[in-house]
Amino acid sequence: MHQRTTVHQRKEKARHPGHRLGAVASASGLLAILALAPATSASASAHGRAQGSGGSTFTWALDDPQSSLDFAVDPEIQGTGMVMSLVTQPLEALSSTNQYTPVLATSVDLPNSTTLVYHIRSGVKFSDGAPLTATDVAWSIMHAVQPSLASATQMPSIASATPTGPLAVTVKLKTPNPVARADIAMTVLVQNAAFAKAHASALGTASAVPIGTGPFKVSSDTASNITLVRSSGYWGKYPPFNSVVFPVITDDNSRELAIRSGSINGSELVDLKDIDQWASIPGVSVYKSPSNSLDLVGFDVAKPPFNDVHVRRAIAYAIQKQALAHAALDNNVSPVSGGLVPDYEVSDVAGSLAAANKFISTLPSYNYSPSAAEAQMKQSAYPHGFSTTVQYIDTVPWELTFVLALQQELKPLGITVTPKPVSFNAWFGDFFSHKLVGLNLLTLANALVNDPSGILTYFVGPQGSYNFAQFQNPVVDNASNVVNSDVSSAQRWAATKVILSQVADQVPYIPLWTEPSPLVLKGYKFTSSSGLTLFQMTTGQWIYDLKPAS
Repeated sequence: MHQRTTVHQRKEKARHPGHRLGAVASASGLLAILALAPATSASASAHGRAQGSGGSTFTWALDDPQSSLDFAVDPEIQGTGMVMSLVTQPLEALSSTNQYTPVLATSVDLPNSTTLVYHIRSGVKFSDGAPLTATDVAWSIMHAVQPSLASATQMPSIASATPTGPLAVTVKLKTPNPVARADIAMTVLVQNAAFAKAHASALGTASAVPIGTGPFKVSSDTASNITLVRSSGYWGKYPPFNSVVFPVITDDNSRELAIRSGSINGSELVDLKDIDQWASIPGVSVYKSPSNSLDLVGFDVAKPPFNDVHVRRAIAYAIQKQALAHAALDNNVSPVSGGLVPDYEVSDVAGSLAAANKFISTLPSYNYSPSAAEAQMKQSAYPHGFSTTVQYIDTVPWELTFVLALQQELKPLGITVTPKPVSFNAWFGDFFSHKLVGLNLLTLANALVNDPSGILTYFVGPQGSYNFAQFQNPVVDNASNVVNSDVSSAQRWAATKVILSQVADQVPYIPLWTEPSPLVLKGYKFTSSSGLTLFQMTTGQWIYDLKPAS
């Protein structure tokens, strides 16, 4: 899939910072390819595939309340994204095969490496009757890059967005970025700018729900339920539902009872260990939707005791990844070893998956070894150990299992671990504001672009939006700049190898595994046997990919 890092995105609920994501065009030539690749015709778009006269209601359970219905504030793909992409629409829909489908933008010009020109669809109106203008689009882009909002981490290269005609918007980049168009497609949901500015202090709350151009509008928003109804005058073709209801059901047991009774049609499945249990329910279809979500451990390398590389290496050797994958996730994950990211994230710049694997296999993988862990602790400034508190998100089942196992695994090293439960919103609030300290778990870091600029460089250097390890040095910083620049694949691969080598040697992070995104349906099926991708969830495509179960 063509994706950029997002922990926005599944709360495991988590799954962005976006929460719960491939064949891709060559990264070095990506900008040129995006400029030349024809977009899917409007007749084949998501908005032209479901005629439906409506009349029915589809009900999808969310696993916790949304902190905001402004996607820029709460860019969680499997929560706010699934809801608000039916209300506020993207400029383009990006697919897992790196193709763009026009939505609110009919075409995009790339006159040079730092400019994108969006041509906006004419005749489109917001649900309040106001016409869509270039001003609305430009405002929505700049709203999403506000440093105070979570979405800003998704679009680090955007310098400005300016109306350059009634239906034209010109976006300027700070520096060449081969994935800027993808960033905008996946991150920006267009709002009525006049309404948003008039309700700036309350935007995203029940009293000021963003106004969009989509097939639905929000009729009610409470802590326990969000209801969408059809928006009259929608410019496209409606999905085959009159309304969509999103009840908030905070635990899997209650969701299971709800789907058994038929009070909901579908939901995300939070605990991967429950997949077989859900699959046994009569009439229920379970999908292990592809997500490529990376779970990892990170250390604050700027402060003791984790500023000691031997402590970090000792902990890496003490973690039993395979055993934990079984205990916490019933082996429904793919362990990652060597470097920081899965091999497919760097395969394009490497030239092939085989070339990526060949290099990654040369890196330290820190396989479970109590003796190696003990030897590293003896070399550290803390040979007799220390005490530390490890936070875990209380709605992410595997995290508590992991922390309790870590508590036992580190005892022989003299390290005392005290688990501390925190809410998802509290944890990610600290994550986005760079307030995390000590040892932390990060769940479901999704890549919105399968490219080293899509995940690797987010976790290192001064510009690393997700660099909660505070890991930077001149070598890494320079390499990160090269990876994110418009240079040859060979140069970007050389820089990528520098970063991978530095991370493997210095261990600011310990990659654990990638997760699928489990989804369940009753009474309906997805058109694809693999379920949904995050692309469909954040663009509103998902509602068109439902069909009645036969």
